[in-house]
Amino acid sequence: MPIKCDTHLHTQLSVHAVGTVQDLALAAKNQGLEAIVVTDHCSLQMCHFEQSVDVLLAQQLPRFIEGVRIFKGAEIDIVDYKGHLCFYNIPYDAEQSALDRLLENLEVAIASPHYPPEDRQGSYEEVTEMFLRLIAHPKVTILGHPERIGTDYDMTAVALAAAQNGTFLECNNVSLQRNYRDKIKKMLQLCKLFGTYIVVGSDSHDPQYVGRFSEAYQLLHEVDFPEELIANRTRAAFEKALARQKQSKAAKK
Repeated sequence: MPIKCDTHLHTQLSVHAVGTVQDLALAAKNQGLEAIVVTDHCSLQMCHFEQSVDVLLAQQLPRFIEGVRIFKGAEIDIVDYKGHLCFYNIPYDAEQSALDRLLENLEVAIASPHYPPEDRQGSYEEVTEMFLRLIAHPKVTILGHPERIGTDYDMTAVALAAAQNGTFLECNNVSLQRNYRDKIKKMLQLCKLFGTYIVVGSDSHDPQYVGRFSEAYQLLHEVDFPEELIANRTRAAFEKALARQKQSKAAKK
């Protein structure tokens, strides 16, 4: 089954990425996609601009380009083992942090490990608790490439909590091109067991890789992953999954 929505894409606003939103949309159209999520980095290290929140807030995205639905998103760094996200402690105004201001303006928020947390030497328990807090966060849509945290964690607890909170776990195609296949396979098997929704993202930093999911397709087939648990299989399925997630998280407050 071809996946029609790519939920993890970067533009030239992100470090080591090239291309504009228009370039991504045209590439998506050529790949037969129905939708994309633009998720430039909200980060101190992964953005060309020190105050990446301001840059992302100023990013003007049309709802459609060439018939492709454009969702406004961001990939936000996890900065410590307490589950804080980048800019959580930077004021935007007298009432909000910069992070809160950004989150209220996004359709999709990916929380991902990159350089932080700290020295990447968190314990099994610390990393597990960190992921559980992020999964329960009312504004976190997707837990991005958790396999890259560099420490083992209770994957069973994480997959179960994601199912209970409606948070999507990411099957990241770039991670599958690296040395993370076994970890992602285990995650998919647990998601299948618990009925946890996933998204498949190309993590493209270049328009030529938009909608490129070949490694993900192979693994999804290998584990016989249920099509109905792939939240971004079509634009309509993704919109429905986002609405369902919003309701689930609101009920948890």
